[in-house]
Amino acid sequence: MILYHITKVENIESIIIKGIIPNYKQGITCGDRKQTQVFLTNDIDKVIKTQIGDCWGNELVVFEVEINNIKPHKYYCF
Repeated sequence: MILYHITKVENIESIIIKGIIPNYKQGITCGDRKQTQVFLTNDIDKVIKTQIGDCWGNELVVFEVEINNIKPHKYYCF
């Protein structure tokens, strides 16, 4: 299954070297809770429109992540 991780352009090098690490830096989250998971989506447009908006402008990159033998959990942000 292919899912997508959305992040800022400035994170590209770090992700390529270290991978995608939960709670490594502040990202698209709801509230101030410490996150223990990595956020992936199958709907890039929805995340950009509903959670990012224009705040990142053109400083946006999408990583394609192939997950095997992992059942994703649904996450709802209100």
